[in-house]
Amino acid sequence: MRDLAGGGFIAQQRNVVLVGGTGTGKTHLAIAIARSCIRAGSRGRFFTTVDLVNQLEAEGRAGRQGRSLRRGLADRQRQALADRGAQFGEAQ
Repeated sequence: MRDLAGGGFIAQQRNVVLVGGTGTGKTHLAIAIARSCIRAGSRGRFFTTVDLVNQLEAEGRAGRQGRSLRRGLADRQRQALADRGAQFGEAQ
């Protein structure tokens, strides 16, 4: 965790994927890693996957096809996504 918090993966242009069951702390760790990297000078943004998909769908309906989202992300070095218990492809 210290290695991730140090942000070495950013300089190496590597991704970080946290995998585990519900309630194991993946989102908490992702936020902690992102905050540490931001404090060290990186720029970033956090999304839940559901929020990101909803925003992309809304832009698609408005005929923008994600253009404003792309512009908003272009000045960020990193994005963090969390599924927050999303169930894709299943009836709820």
